Amino acid sequence: MISSNFVNQGFLNVSEIEQIIANPEIKIVSFDVFDTLVYRPAVFPKDIFYIVDRELDAEGITDFISYRADAEEKLKKPNASFEDIYKFIEKEYNLPGKTIEAMKSKELEVELSLIKPRLVVKKLYDFALAQGKKVIVISDMYLTKDFIKEILDKNDYKSIESIFVSCEYNKRKDSGELYDEAIKILKAKPSEIVHIGDNHFSDIEVPAKKGIVSLYVPSFMHLAMNCNEFNKIFTYQKFSDDPFARLLMGFVLGDYFSNYGHVIEEKLFKDFDDFTLLGIIPPIFMTVLYILNNKEIQSNYRQIYFASRDGYQIEKVYAKLSGFLGKTKSKYIYAGRKAYEILDSKFRTFNDYYKYIAQKNTKLKLKDFLSIFVSDSSVSNSICSQIAEDENPELSKNTACLKILNKFKQPLDSYFTKAKSNAQRYYRKEFDTAAAGGSNRVIVFDCGYSGSVSYFISKALEIYVDKIYLWSTKDNFARDRELKTKTYTIIQSNVPTNSGLHLIFEELFSPLDGTTLGFDNDLKPVVEKCYFGEEMVNIFSKVDRIVEVQTEKLIKTFGTYLRHIHIHDYDIFTSILNYAITSSRFGERKLLKPIVFPDLNFFSSNNVSLMNKIDKALNEFSSEVLRFTGFNDFSFNYLPAPECNDSPERKIGIHVHCFNQHLMQEIVFLLKDFPYTFDLYVTTPNKASIGAIKIQTGIIKKLNKLSVIEVPNRGRDIAPWLVSTRAVQNNYDYFCHIHAKESKHLPFGENWRKYLYANLLERKAVIDIFSLFESNQDIGCVYPFKYYELTKFEIQHVIRPMGMFGEQDAINRLLEEFGINQRISNSELNYSAGSMYWYRPKAFRQLFEYGFEFEDFPAEPIGVGGTITHAIERLPTFLCTYNNFVNMQYSRYRIYNFEDVVFGKDSSAKPNHYVLKEGVNQHPKNGEFFAKGYLEMYPDVAKTKMDPWHHYVLYGKKEGCDNGMHPLKTQFCAEKYLEMNPDVAKIRMDPWHHYVLYGKKEGRSNGVF
Repeated sequence: MISSNFVNQGFLNVSEIEQIIANPEIKIVSFDVFDTLVYRPAVFPKDIFYIVDRELDAEGITDFISYRADAEEKLKKPNASFEDIYKFIEKEYNLPGKTIEAMKSKELEVELSLIKPRLVVKKLYDFALAQGKKVIVISDMYLTKDFIKEILDKNDYKSIESIFVSCEYNKRKDSGELYDEAIKILKAKPSEIVHIGDNHFSDIEVPAKKGIVSLYVPSFMHLAMNCNEFNKIFTYQKFSDDPFARLLMGFVLGDYFSNYGHVIEEKLFKDFDDFTLLGIIPPIFMTVLYILNNKEIQSNYRQIYFASRDGYQIEKVYAKLSGFLGKTKSKYIYAGRKAYEILDSKFRTFNDYYKYIAQKNTKLKLKDFLSIFVSDSSVSNSICSQIAEDENPELSKNTACLKILNKFKQPLDSYFTKAKSNAQRYYRKEFDTAAAGGSNRVIVFDCGYSGSVSYFISKALEIYVDKIYLWSTKDNFARDRELKTKTYTIIQSNVPTNSGLHLIFEELFSPLDGTTLGFDNDLKPVVEKCYFGEEMVNIFSKVDRIVEVQTEKLIKTFGTYLRHIHIHDYDIFTSILNYAITSSRFGERKLLKPIVFPDLNFFSSNNVSLMNKIDKALNEFSSEVLRFTGFNDFSFNYLPAPECNDSPERKIGIHVHCFNQHLMQEIVFLLKDFPYTFDLYVTTPNKASIGAIKIQTGIIKKLNKLSVIEVPNRGRDIAPWLVSTRAVQNNYDYFCHIHAKESKHLPFGENWRKYLYANLLERKAVIDIFSLFESNQDIGCVYPFKYYELTKFEIQHVIRPMGMFGEQDAINRLLEEFGINQRISNSELNYSAGSMYWYRPKAFRQLFEYGFEFEDFPAEPIGVGGTITHAIERLPTFLCTYNNFVNMQYSRYRIYNFEDVVFGKDSSAKPNHYVLKEGVNQHPKNGEFFAKGYLEMYPDVAKTKMDPWHHYVLYGKKEGCDNGMHPLKTQFCAEKYLEMNPDVAKIRMDPWHHYVLYGKKEGRSNGVF
């Protein structure tokens, strides 16, 4: 199976973090505050300022947002305090002190009120206390230590011993100085501290460099946006232009991800709980808040009616919130089409009504028609018992049907007159109370869309029935003009008939009841009797429970601030559900299969599920023949590779070069579930990291032996691999080499790393790889296909895989020194881009037998090419083949198809703009090129800020420009340079490239002067 997603989220779960906290070497557990211990129910932290703004408006203080939103940025003070910010606002806008004090007070009040605990992190806090650890917090924040303590106390974090906050210490986490201050005051060793936070840089990378065990716990928004499917729905930086929509969606996503600790891997909805929380709750809350905060609706109507069935869940939530906020009261009324259509004055007899129904239901049998549309079962049963089966025509045979119905004209007309009267009496009783104010106007909520409820009842009762609809049709607006009624349409886009979204709302907003058929003589509704399957009953029970619980949470979170949430961007609240139904590749529509409401208007059978109805809608409006089928459903099961037994006879070693210690958590995340027993060798140039590495790797279940080795910072990951593991290679049957790769110079560096890790270390990938090894003894090396973004980048920037800095010559010199009388060529070039492999040590034996030492490699930094390190990166697969083994490329996880990159099918892909660092580039067609020399010779190019190499290739060469090399190269002697610099000769680097990249900066002679 090749998946479309990465499994490596790269962070540990609660129990795994608890194992690290429990380590006796750990004395102190440190937490970040915002988005770690606590969170705001908002997409962006500053969204809560809009609540403050509305609160202050009510007190006569306007324009808070314009003063406060960018005050910190304008102040330009790294460790600004809350007081600093408001002193700046007071001075900048010349505001009175009384106004400033009111603004400060209200901002703190709203902050304290809205901030909530992250329950998954609260578990870690409680666990740390139970283990007897000292708990502290470290935060880059403008709020005072005392106010942060008040926030933490309110959210039940009452045993925190020390609070380190940047504005009071005038030192920041992101600079590392605040960590230094904490270590100094606490008199602790860095390796005795675990720090937990949500910011990759200030909470993970910075403390890791100091030797602190740093553990990443993502914010709820990172969890959401780290799901590929969510990324396709929302763009984080442009989530919505509506701050109140962001607040409400922040509540939904924050509650889901922060409190449940969910991590979405592939599907948006794992089960119907997820479907409800992310798909149904947002549109329900959106709709209710629209009605609550629409001043015209709240002012003009004495009561708001919610029509059955799809008004059921909306009314429940509205009643709860309107009671809390003191808004207009609500009532649920029965308004099935069969119950109110008979009010039409054109239906004088039962046969008139029959003709209207027969036009739309020609396939319906006559006896079925009577059972369905005659609400008095005693009448319908009596008549049906007198109609023989061979005299039961379809409604399309109008003459035959009328002939039979005429035999029962008296009881049918008597029933019809009574049914019509009962319906009139029911609706008049309900609406007269609401219209008692004299306006003769009432309002009804219904999902929509054509205005039939209003049309029939308005005409029969001679009142104005206005509507609140999610969507409206042209027919509805025509009826509004005819009847002088009004529709408040919440979502202005068209009815989503092409997605079936309206069908989902109609059924899932409903109770577990049949449709209303009419009213008895006591004006009680006659509801269609239905049998619902056990699974459907359970689903609707869950929906009821979740709606009730989430409504209570909404009130508890926002309180009376709910009255300020006036939403303008309504489409965002249906976007998750719409994507899941129309675009997700994981078949979430299948969750709707158990939901079967008999669709009696189009009676053919009683078993048309909501999934089937959605499929019908999708197929009618889509020309993509495979899009909504199982062929495009990634949730189908695939036969996994058999898991090899964890045999003690199989010796497995793994080498990790950990230059970036903050990435160790990603590696441990994968190794903790490694399927087989193995030994781990970790090399690091950072002595301070050794203690943290030992603690983090302590949670790996199958780890047999750990060796952490300090190495010099030379030769990237290659030198530590070849030098530090050389002596043990022959002890193992299989070995893996990976490294803590960042590639910050590339915009896709993080995803490239995670792609490599997932395809080499993720449990299922490892099982696949070992199945390959053990089923074919000829396989010597397994590595992932080249990452698609890297392929695209190399094509766009004409970067040759063999290298641009003389790597081919260096490779051939190495082969000669290995005693291999062959030369490498492009036709056989294929290696692991990223230098990460599984291999049999015998397949790479020359690399370990040669006897490399650290001194053979240049010290860091070494740039993007031109050294022995870069030459060796291209050698392993060549050696594997030379040693009579087979190379195997394998990728279980990917994002896009390789052919989409090569053949340009990915139309959405945009070129990555990347400026190569100063140095020598070797272009196969245009010779050598020196960026700095080119810019010095042509300052007009420098002004354009265009990559100089690209400028030369596209324009300069055609215009006869110099390549930037001549002023230097004519003044350089390679032989003399090597004679004067024997260390350069030893590392086998091209002398001219060494001079340009390093020698000139280091003040070395050019070999001429």
